[in-house]
Amino acid sequence: MNEVVALLDQLPPRAQSVVRVRQALALAQGPTISAMETLLRLVVLRCGLPPMETNHPVLMDGKYVYPDLAWPVEMVALEYNGRPHWEDGRAYGDENYRIQRLRDHGWQVRVVVLDDLRDPKRRRELLQWLFHHLDSTRAKRQQSLQQHMRGR
Repeated sequence: MNEVVALLDQLPPRAQSVVRVRQALALAQGPTISAMETLLRLVVLRCGLPPMETNHPVLMDGKYVYPDLAWPVEMVALEYNGRPHWEDGRAYGDENYRIQRLRDHGWQVRVVVLDDLRDPKRRRELLQWLFHHLDSTRAKRQQSLQQHMRGR
């Protein structure tokens, strides 16, 4: 990516194509495993939600798991489950086990499928869930900090 930026720096900065490439680079983030995870991330960002981490490592019982999209401080995650998850019984079972373990460790996890992105009502419900969990986690953390500060 640094090479692309260096090339862009040699071009007229206000050229429409240069501006568009810079905008696309600003949205690029890795590592990501699938195009649908990227689409989900872009939908979430477009709605004004805070940036998340992709495939953030979470240590549980001595092993790392990697939620697709995570807000680690808030312990909120989205998992995109596409065709490989329902075509392969073992992958489906492993995914459900991993998600449940995250929940057992205090994470709020929402599983997202294609229809959650396609259908406006389901997409709205997904985003409302996300806004709610990110806001409530921040509010609890703020309340805890205020109680701690009063106790001094």
